[in-house]
Amino acid sequence: MSQNTFQVPQFHIKNKFQKRDELYENIITNEILSDICERLLGTSSFEVNFDNESYNKGRLALLTFKKKEYFISFSEINIEGRNSSFQSLPTALFKFLNSEACDKEICFYFHPEINGLYETEYFMILYRLMKTIGVNFLNEEMLSLKIKDYSNAEELINERKLMQAKNRRNKATYIDISEENIHIMGKVYGASKYESPLIALAISNISNKNIIFEQVSEGNLKKLPAPALNALKKENITLLESANTLQPESVLLDSKLRETGKYLMRLYQKFGDKKCAFCDCSISQEIQGAHILPVYILRKNVKEGKIFIENAWEEAIDGENGLWLCKFHHHLFDRSLLKIDTSGRLLHKDTIKLARKIDIQSKTFYFSLDKKVLTEKFIYYLSQRNKYLGDSKYVEF
Repeated sequence: MSQNTFQVPQFHIKNKFQKRDELYENIITNEILSDICERLLGTSSFEVNFDNESYNKGRLALLTFKKKEYFISFSEINIEGRNSSFQSLPTALFKFLNSEACDKEICFYFHPEINGLYETEYFMILYRLMKTIGVNFLNEEMLSLKIKDYSNAEELINERKLMQAKNRRNKATYIDISEENIHIMGKVYGASKYESPLIALAISNISNKNIIFEQVSEGNLKKLPAPALNALKKENITLLESANTLQPESVLLDSKLRETGKYLMRLYQKFGDKKCAFCDCSISQEIQGAHILPVYILRKNVKEGKIFIENAWEEAIDGENGLWLCKFHHHLFDRSLLKIDTSGRLLHKDTIKLARKIDIQSKTFYFSLDKKVLTEKFIYYLSQRNKYLGDSKYVEF
């Protein structure tokens, strides 16, 4: 290769689609490639090689110039669905993050002929995630709104909560924040296997906390695709396999199953964002998943042969077997100073001192559960718990 060739930007583009007969050379024109070079390098000259040997993954073009590599992902032209139209960028991003190139940049280019709903609220959040990760939008002027990266994890999490409040079926990713960690639980299937890693990567760029990514499995799908896993590892994100992959014997060994991501995810799917069932506390660090039928009872039942380990495990991570409670109410509930009867009323042990009763009353705003919480299964767990309270007497506040 001549010395002059090294000075000319080189595009390498895999030409074939995986599910279409169309070729990339038909939609990525010389005008587009020239525009990209002008924006990135200040020159309109380039050479391009369309590789017909393999499929293009990530709608990706690789541009090399003076030992630097630019990974450029293109938008769809026809935006038909909010999820399917976004799956290429993560694939390109993972290729970029896993690349061994010393000098590299990840870019995104809106195709000039793009049409459809590509500027919805959902897409704007995805664009913000991309920018927070470090994606360079080459022709951002295609949008009517400027893309602003997230300044901190709390801003990102709160915006996602607002979006999920509008679309309650979208509970694919759950984020729990504590003083030291940010725990992300994302599904390893469907569109979430692309969106959840983006959330983790974005948060890792704007938070000093430990980022823990727990994979929520479905059927035989236990893990994220290998490129996503490798990319997360490179960013020092701690990876956990789903609670479904743990051995049921954990029920006998670990009394802290309220920390299990699968259990928290199921509570989230039932109740939504963290908020104590008995007061207005919604500070994430103060809210815990409280078992109705405690894990110690499940362990006891297994040891006595009343239940199989596998069944105990399912009950330990069942979202019907729990409530969101603040640390104050959770402590009282665990010590059996508070009781919930099968009609949902909150009762207290009749032996507690008057001063403590007054203190509990002052910190309790709701003395009965919402009727929607009282499912048949929830009442079953309540009944089982209350059997173990024996002859202790409880009265209303």
